[in-house]
Amino acid sequence: MSKKIKTSRLATALSFMTLLSACGVETAELVGNQNPDNTRAMLDSDNDGVKDSLDAFPHDASEFLDTDRDGLGNNIDPDDDNDGVIDELDLFPLDATKSVGDTSGVDSDNDGISDSEDDFPNNEDEILDSDGDGIGNNQDADDDNDGVLDNQDMNPLDPNVGMPNGGTDNSTDGNANDNMNNEESDQADDSQQPTLTTWTINVSQDSYVHKKNPESIFGDSENLLSKLTNTNNNYSRETYLQFDLSTLPMDEITGDVTAELFIHQKLTGNINADPVININLTEADWNEDVLTWDNKPATRDTVTQASISLDSLDNSVWQAIPVSSAIIKMLDEGDTQLSLSLSNPENVMLSVSSKEYHSGVFAAYLKIQSSQPSIDDSDP
Repeated sequence: MSKKIKTSRLATALSFMTLLSACGVETAELVGNQNPDNTRAMLDSDNDGVKDSLDAFPHDASEFLDTDRDGLGNNIDPDDDNDGVIDELDLFPLDATKSVGDTSGVDSDNDGISDSEDDFPNNEDEILDSDGDGIGNNQDADDDNDGVLDNQDMNPLDPNVGMPNGGTDNSTDGNANDNMNNEESDQADDSQQPTLTTWTINVSQDSYVHKKNPESIFGDSENLLSKLTNTNNNYSRETYLQFDLSTLPMDEITGDVTAELFIHQKLTGNINADPVININLTEADWNEDVLTWDNKPATRDTVTQASISLDSLDNSVWQAIPVSSAIIKMLDEGDTQLSLSLSNPENVMLSVSSKEYHSGVFAAYLKIQSSQPSIDDSDP
């Protein structure tokens, strides 16, 4: 399956630069300190920030690395180290001696997930079973088996998080010591429970922009990148997410409204503290097919700042971020197009799975909930 990787001084240099890049170190920042008297070391023919002396594709601004030297740049090569495991399944995509999962590349149901990483290797419609109950997440109404249905669960993949304010699923009676065990008392308790309505809105458009490449379009990228590079902010990146709220019955949504943004994200970099990112409300006048740094939408307001857990360092996990104020603003304005940007994780790369990744299984989504007190009409 794997080709023999040729070794040379260039390959050694490229591998070293690749590993540094994977750790969040900008290669261009490093090579920019070359001896100014060395003309070749300073030449950058394609102006991609990597000097020709270290650029495997010195005349192609979209590529500069070819780790396995197969003629395909790493940006378009699905298996950068040519070990037979595609990069998105490979914990060590730049090291041919290490990988993850089935190195033979067996994917029985052809869903893009190797059999050893697929909870349902013979079912192309399922890949995850978070609670291990034998029902795939796509079909399971309670993915984390916490007794709270997914459409009522503040975090459907965390069994420690259920309904708002510590509530529980009304389908089960959790009060074993309740002395009022008659039907009338149950009805009285139910009448005091708030009415909770939940909507899930999947991302409709997503992309990111790169200051170094201000005219480049990344609307079809599987990974959405955000980064703030203090040493040279030309390498900063920002992620943009757009949601169509037109399916919400805005005139009917009253009472307490809460909302969370769920992103499937991974951190890359040499860090030892949780980085903080900005979640901004932006104008929605953009399209992923043409979005660039030069035409990115204006920021309207900062919705919140969120800490990203180091649990996601080099390991993709779901993260929930509160965005209630943005939804409330949309409801107040009667606006149906919500646009959010993710920016400013200092000197660390935040990578968010896009809707193009694995057919949107890990795409960003909103969970919006409206809670209203029940009307007690028992008194005359």
